[in-house]
Amino acid sequence: MINHYETQAVQPPIDKIEAIAEALGIKPSQLLDPSPKTTEKESAIDLTGIDPRSVKKLKDILSLPTEDRNVLYRMLNELLRKNQLENNAKLKAKEP
Repeated sequence: MINHYETQAVQPPIDKIEAIAEALGIKPSQLLDPSPKTTEKESAIDLTGIDPRSVKKLKDILSLPTEDRNVLYRMLNELLRKNQLENNAKLKAKEP
């Protein structure tokens, strides 16, 4: 779909622009204005609101070899999925 709008469509419909932007995790305006507005420094994640222990753990994780990081990410995904399922079950139990 994106290729069609890159090479053939002059003005894609707004709903298609919105769908593409959502899939890319960006704002529709970023698709319409291709000039970069931020530098690498400006787009860095702000960690000031995160407790120092979590920041240290994140740095430790990023220092792991790729294979070990991937194992940890899979474990974390499973834990998060389990937690989300438990929370959804609790919410359903509260519904009338």
